[in-house]
Amino acid sequence: MKVLSLFLRLENLLIFLAVANLLVGCSHKIDQLNYGYNVSSKEKACPIAVYYKYQEIPADLIPIGEIKLGESGLTSNCGKERTLQALKEQACLNGADAVQINEVHSPDLYSTCYRMGAVLLAPKEKITQEPGNEHKPPLMIVARNLKNGHIFSGKSTSVPASHSSSIELKGVNNGQICTGYAELTKIVQGGTGSLGKAELLCRNGEKIFADFVYESPRKGYGRGIDTSKDIYQFMFGDFEIDPEALKNSFEDYFKDKKDNETEI
Repeated sequence: MKVLSLFLRLENLLIFLAVANLLVGCSHKIDQLNYGYNVSSKEKACPIAVYYKYQEIPADLIPIGEIKLGESGLTSNCGKERTLQALKEQACLNGADAVQINEVHSPDLYSTCYRMGAVLLAPKEKITQEPGNEHKPPLMIVARNLKNGHIFSGKSTSVPASHSSSIELKGVNNGQICTGYAELTKIVQGGTGSLGKAELLCRNGEKIFADFVYESPRKGYGRGIDTSKDIYQFMFGDFEIDPEALKNSFEDYFKDKKDNETEI
């Protein structure tokens, strides 16, 4: 009888553990990245606007973070609609007004669940504190005039709570100074693939107009043209500027980007 009683207890314990694991596994695995903004949390059922990867988003919304809902191992109740609902609930808890979904994975060999990733968006006026990393290091920029080979180097400093940056370049060869701004025109999750335009005015009266693309959140390239029709190549990122190595860097960097054309 003692053996039977012990067996029944063990059986009940196993059933309890199985139910507990099932309950714990009902939720997605949640990975979050907060950009450092202080935004008030909301109720889980708050209204959330949904945008998709290549949709334009309103100019007053800025990214405040990222979220991914993945497979927890025993995730259940994870169809497309439920996953989207869970994403919106997490957005509310993080104080967002909208999400831009950039990642959707259907059930496959690796998971029976839908998985999603998104950028969290909030209006500028609802942000009560600038990001803690607002003084992050500026991006370094180098540019080359394809006609005369002149090299420029400088920095791009982001403007907090906006999609803009200020730019200042100085000619390595001639000391020419050009200043202006860059602005994102297409925003993609995390920055990678985002597009933008830049305009600079040089002290000799020339203007440079450029288009650029982000290859990663803090790295990218572009090309432009000035009012004399000279063509420029640009690259930017977190790197040390060595004027002696810039020419070779440009040739290596752009050799597979077809940026040596004479027309924009």
